[in-house]
Amino acid sequence: MSVMIDPERLLERPDIVSTTETVRIDPDAAPEYRTFDSHAAVGITNERGEVLLADDGAHGPGLPARAVSRNDRWIDAATAIVEGICAELEYELAVRKVRRTRFAIEQRDEQISMYNVIFDVESEETAKVTPTGAAHEQYDSVEWASSVPVEQSGAMAEDIRLFV
Repeated sequence: MSVMIDPERLLERPDIVSTTETVRIDPDAAPEYRTFDSHAAVGITNERGEVLLADDGAHGPGLPARAVSRNDRWIDAATAIVEGICAELEYELAVRKVRRTRFAIEQRDEQISMYNVIFDVESEETAKVTPTGAAHEQYDSVEWASSVPVEQSGAMAEDIRLFV
């Protein structure tokens, strides 16, 4: 995989699932929306068809994720997630989905975009995946799931469904 990833260009690739949601916002709220981070998330599965979910204490159980700022590289963020959870795993990353949220500023011809890029962790060793101690320090819980948790809904639930 190329190390330079542009989420905007990925939206046009037929081999990648993509969605765009447009949300209208008040001009006074625009400065706050400019501070929102985009996120990289990873789907790690095992031979039983389960996906590894992490609960950060704020969003409930979901794919392990990390904020990506404008100057960060997406592949570095995804790599840091995998290596923080499964230190010894040999793997490759592939983009599976891009979700773009456009915040359209009312009364202006201006938009702010935020992206969530979902990576698939491809490995012959997924049977060996055991969350590291560091993963348990970073998240409230890290565990395997065979379905979308009942408390999860919306976009995060859709992301989990890509893997179970």
